[in-house]
Amino acid sequence: MLFLVIALLPLLLSPTALAQSSSSSVTAAAPSSSGAANSTQELDQANYTGLLNFAASLPNSTEGQAVLDELVTGNKTLLVPSNEAFANISQNITNVTLVAQTVAYHILNNTYTANGTRVAPNHTIARTILRDSEFSLPGNFSAPVVLTRNASNATNFEIVQFDANTTTNVSAQGPTQIANVLVYVIDQVLGLPVSIDQFAIEAYPPTLAGEIQDSGILTAIAASPGVTVFAPTSGAFDNGPDFGSNITLITEDFANHIINGSVAYSTSFATGKYTSAGGQPFKFASNSSGTYVTVGNSTAKIVQSDIIISNGVVHLIDSVLVDTESNPAAAASAFSSGIAAAQTSTEPTSPVTATTAPAASGSAPSSTVSKSAGQRVATAPWGVAMSGALAGAVVLIWSAYYLK
Repeated sequence: MLFLVIALLPLLLSPTALAQSSSSSVTAAAPSSSGAANSTQELDQANYTGLLNFAASLPNSTEGQAVLDELVTGNKTLLVPSNEAFANISQNITNVTLVAQTVAYHILNNTYTANGTRVAPNHTIARTILRDSEFSLPGNFSAPVVLTRNASNATNFEIVQFDANTTTNVSAQGPTQIANVLVYVIDQVLGLPVSIDQFAIEAYPPTLAGEIQDSGILTAIAASPGVTVFAPTSGAFDNGPDFGSNITLITEDFANHIINGSVAYSTSFATGKYTSAGGQPFKFASNSSGTYVTVGNSTAKIVQSDIIISNGVVHLIDSVLVDTESNPAAAASAFSSGIAAAQTSTEPTSPVTATTAPAASGSAPSSTVSKSAGQRVATAPWGVAMSGALAGAVVLIWSAYYLK
């Protein structure tokens, strides 16, 4: 199957192909293996050997062959990093699993165009074909990328990546239609979704990140089969609540920043119903100043949405949500409902070539749209997971960063 990719690349990356618009596409017959050598020579001459060199090991592993097989099945969108993009990463990666995961994360499991992508600050969640035990989501859904476009008349979309506390929009140039694949060239190799631990390292100052990791707080989040985290920014901690050393209040407030069992992207805020791991309903509202999340009587502005992590999504908020109410029965029910709903959900198969208008929004934060559906670690209640030494460590962190 690798010959298909090899044969496609010279067409995809040539100046002629890049000049094609979405309305003027190239259709090519499926390439034969006899054309692979010539295609490889053309690729070398064009100096676009990055993806070819990186993906050379794919046929040598089960997971790699599975990626190649899926590429030629159904509608797909292929994001091809330029040769310059590959120059910024190691070309001597011998981990065949990592290679397969990386390539899979550059293949979207449908047809996506600029006209089908929402305009910033709104996002389109596009599923890739990356699906394995390391990237686990409810309903066996695949890991997504986040798409946006910077204006309603933009002819290309961008991929939103979060790295080292910085959001980067990776431009996609194209597309070119080749057989069942719509192809874009991008100027950066996309990073795989990180774990919640790695997110903490990237999002917070070293001292705070280290304290959070050492405490074990993130263990419960990582154990979730699917999670949504409303994470205060590092600056938000300065004005956090004063819970003193009350472990119960700290645990309960922490739980009300999390949806456990459901992955709530920003695209579902207007219609979804979500419940925190503490059993409290979340509400969302939007206006010209942004989107807000409320739990209890506490509201925060979402300053960065849809940061993809390996088992869910993180939304950065500008303040700590202060709500210590707890309803374990509601949390357990919502968790079960969230998992069950994911099992019966399906991915869209029609090409994503047009957008629908976002749901009407009200004023922040009194105009609401959602409430419950997810939330508690399946293996242990949050109260249990946060007990003992772990809860004591949480107190230390809270004292150091929230009680200034």
